[in-house]
Amino acid sequence: MKILYVNGKNNNGGANIALLNIIRGMMSIGHEVHVVTDKDPGFFLDEVNKTGCHIHTCRCDLNIKVASYVRNPITIFNYYIIRFFNWYRQKKCIKYIIKYISPDIVHTNIGPLTTAAVLCKEMRIPHVWHLREYGEALGFRVFPSDSHFKELLKDNNNYCIAITKGIFNYNNLRKNHDCYIYDGVFPQAMINQQEIKEKENYILFVGRIEKVKGVKELLEAYSIFHKKEPRYNLILSGAYDKNSKYYCDCLNLIESENLNEKVIFLGVRKDVYDLMLHAKCLVVPSPMEGFGFITAEAMLNYCPVIGFDNYGTKEQFDNGVDWTGGEIAYRYHNKEELVSNMLKAVDENNDAMINRAHYAVSNYTIENNVVKIEDFYNKILSS
Repeated sequence: MKILYVNGKNNNGGANIALLNIIRGMMSIGHEVHVVTDKDPGFFLDEVNKTGCHIHTCRCDLNIKVASYVRNPITIFNYYIIRFFNWYRQKKCIKYIIKYISPDIVHTNIGPLTTAAVLCKEMRIPHVWHLREYGEALGFRVFPSDSHFKELLKDNNNYCIAITKGIFNYNNLRKNHDCYIYDGVFPQAMINQQEIKEKENYILFVGRIEKVKGVKELLEAYSIFHKKEPRYNLILSGAYDKNSKYYCDCLNLIESENLNEKVIFLGVRKDVYDLMLHAKCLVVPSPMEGFGFITAEAMLNYCPVIGFDNYGTKEQFDNGVDWTGGEIAYRYHNKEELVSNMLKAVDENNDAMINRAHYAVSNYTIENNVVKIEDFYNKILSS
């Protein structure tokens, strides 16, 4: 089977890591894999180069509308002129690549990237669309219009893969046409390789330092927790922009609560699994997580998880109860519950929860993900 994957920017987000896992898996079982991704350098382009697949680059801007808070008509006009120009250029480039490759299937990796879906409809090539996000709930809308996006989703030439049941239902996908498949987070072999390590006195957060990840709410809860349990630091591992207002607001909060010596920003790290193995717990404060790679990775690494009981995080927790018969994490709905669960996580014996969680994540292996996606491709091509 000849597969063309269409990607966006080359950052190290969960969507790109998931696609890398799919690419490696599809190549390992003998499929011819091509990838079109943004021409600017970055993590994904570096890593996909190592796989040996066929790589094509062009300008791959997300097809999203101007942010709702922008009110200046000149700014809006200029934004749409640039957006139309970039969309036309992107469409021309990807169309050339599709004609050159003649793939059996084209697979777009993220929701707000509509170009390949439009082209495949015109060229009558089956298109698979991976939906990974709660778009409107997160505040972005698809260019040129939401109605156009929804029409493409429902087109008979298009087949959607949602990464959770929640995203499947959120987009009103078709039960006999589309499907949901959980992301492949790690290889099966890694589950038995991990060993429980001695815990150290810190609570961990892993992710980008931005509003959508709920970092400020975590800091507010930690300031209350710290007054009751001053032994534990808060370590934040992930990318951040020193010039962003949100990051500065976080620093001001830390300063006002006299937590400068207790809250540690590590930036992007390559030893995240080791940090998890030694952490007392990991907090996932994002209120709208699509799936949550970090949640599954923490459970793999015997790290208790405290998570906002909503969207993809809740679905993982609910799956855990279904699969193991007991809770696999600490759930919370507000700041008071978060503080309470942080106190529980550092004080109580949670070995049984940790072991249930470690067992549950066997459902999120790369092998499971790749087999299910390949089955979906075969079903499409045989229909």
